[in-house]
Amino acid sequence: MYVVLVCVLACIVFVPGAIAGARGSSADAAQESAQAQAAEAQAQAAEAKAQAAEAKAKDAKAASDADEAKRSKADDFELSAATFDDIPTSDGLVSYSLAGLDAPKVSSARRASVESALDAIEEQGSVSMVLVDTQTGSGLAYQPDLVVYGASSFKALYSMYVCESLVEKGEVSLDDYCAVNWVVDSSGGYSGGSYPVHELIEAAVIYSNNNAYGALRDAFDSEGFDDWVTGLGANDAVYREDSWFPTYAARSSARLWSEMLAYVGEGSETAQWLWDLTGQTTVSFIRDGLEGLGAVVHNKAGWCSDSDPSYNSVSDAGVVDLDGRTYIMSIMTGMPDTESNRALVGQLARALADCCGDLESSDSDDD
Repeated sequence: MYVVLVCVLACIVFVPGAIAGARGSSADAAQESAQAQAAEAQAQAAEAKAQAAEAKAKDAKAASDADEAKRSKADDFELSAATFDDIPTSDGLVSYSLAGLDAPKVSSARRASVESALDAIEEQGSVSMVLVDTQTGSGLAYQPDLVVYGASSFKALYSMYVCESLVEKGEVSLDDYCAVNWVVDSSGGYSGGSYPVHELIEAAVIYSNNNAYGALRDAFDSEGFDDWVTGLGANDAVYREDSWFPTYAARSSARLWSEMLAYVGEGSETAQWLWDLTGQTTVSFIRDGLEGLGAVVHNKAGWCSDSDPSYNSVSDAGVVDLDGRTYIMSIMTGMPDTESNRALVGQLARALADCCGDLESSDSDDD
């Protein structure tokens, strides 16, 4: 009896202690499991964070490599007649880059000024416009492929054809004589006889003499003109039986002025002579519009009023040196020739000049 009592007492004393110990061990195990799970979750989060950082770094490197590739392409950029293929065709005002960079961001105020000038011209006639920074390939364009009657704006470009394709190759001398077989303007001089090629070119470029220009075309159109102009991509400026004055677009005009720059860059005496003539033109709507800005303009303007609106023109195109940079600017319009319409072309040229600073990079603020 005594032994049984002792056993019962032992159970009373030790069993609750054992149960308590088991409960403690279970709690410790649960805590350790929770800690392990938390540690694993932390490790997984750290791994995910590291993977995200790695992905972000890869994306940043890819973006940097792409940007570097663009910059490298831009560094290698060289303007030529062919690069004008990349100007986007648009009915509205568009900015672009011919060097593979993002299009420049022109400030909203300056863009509005250009659009206002374009609207004023379109109240009087059609307009095709191209502006390009020759160093960066960035520019602005408006209906670049809309053809208009170019009138005398083509005289300097045709003179370039004679000099570059014929004189430089020794097929023609500037001292050769050309006959004036057609009188385009009875009051314009050069209405008969023969004159040296250099004299006819000077009269056509500086004074916009129609008879001198007609003599050049009559003498040299069949010497490869169409091959020359189409080889530069200006297919709308080819020979026409009905007119020596082509109906062409600002894109083609700008192409040919880029060829003028390339030709002058070759450094020949003839090229420099022609270049100097384009800086002495007696009429320049662009030069008038940029007065006071310190710009140097080499250009050839064209103007005409006719009972047939398809022969109306107030146009001007050429090369503008402004603030240490060089731009090609072509403004071709189908407005009739009046003093007020000439002023509208000058106003557009001024608005475009105000945008030139935004063309230096694609990082300009759109303020």
